[in-house]
Amino acid sequence: MTTFGDGVYQYGGVPVGGAKYSNPFATHWFVDGENGSAHQSGKKPTEALDTIDGAVQKMGVGDVLYIKPQAYVVATGHARYTECATIDLAQSDLSIIGTGYPRSNEFGVRMKATSTEVYCFDISGPSCHIENIGLFSDGTATNTLLARNNGATNTQRGSDGITLYNVNSKGDPLKIQGGQAARVIDCVFYNAAYQLIIADSGVSGYNQQIRGCSFLNSNGTAPTHPPLYFGGANVYGLWVDHCFFGEAPTTAAYFIQGGAAQSDGIISNCVFDTVNLDWDDDVSLGGGAIYMVGCYDQTGLVDGTAD
Repeated sequence: MTTFGDGVYQYGGVPVGGAKYSNPFATHWFVDGENGSAHQSGKKPTEALDTIDGAVQKMGVGDVLYIKPQAYVVATGHARYTECATIDLAQSDLSIIGTGYPRSNEFGVRMKATSTEVYCFDISGPSCHIENIGLFSDGTATNTLLARNNGATNTQRGSDGITLYNVNSKGDPLKIQGGQAARVIDCVFYNAAYQLIIADSGVSGYNQQIRGCSFLNSNGTAPTHPPLYFGGANVYGLWVDHCFFGEAPTTAAYFIQGGAAQSDGIISNCVFDTVNLDWDDDVSLGGGAIYMVGCYDQTGLVDGTAD
């Protein structure tokens, strides 16, 4: 097997220096939107493909994709990959990683969805990992990312085991359709409507964790819908921890809202940017028992049970 300068192998193997992904069975793929080509192998940085979906369609179970950020353009901003990457049911355990600075979502890879692309990622395969990527839409797309799950039919399992790390979602909601063991960590959400949806279409969510995330307003405009929302299905064992909820939603909206009656879990160590957090006006969970521990609004500590 041949190694190259950034310390990973062309056809899998243990990366030099103990890099995060060392799956000996994985093939590593590369995308470079400025210098890549659809006619190249995609298995070396110097032979990168030019589109994310073009690479995804070549990936097999457990493969890893590294994406190069595109250049910043004066008066325009960072260039974006304008496309929809579709992950099919058989493509489980994919890792799709932007190679920007790993602790700031203002650096790195950006994807944009439009009314044509609909989503940045359309995921039916389980246990996929998305890292260091900014997901944007022009407001006419459906979702920045859709992790599909059609319940007992079992032909769409994209929400099962999905992990999102250091993802920036803006313009339309990011939707996880229930399922098992989703992890949303160190992500930032900001737009004027729903921001993160974790249960949908009657598919309940189980053992979902949302940690270290920020839910912000959009250009100074308060959101009109709950930033964190699960409607039409229950969530069981939900854990929302060390999150920040920005400007209070407008009248008749909530920071967190659920539409089913049997949900349970805990909201811990979160900060709500409101003068006086009120269960009736700011949190509505449809009758389920979700406990709040160690949380703060502008007046101080807020504990209790949301129902």
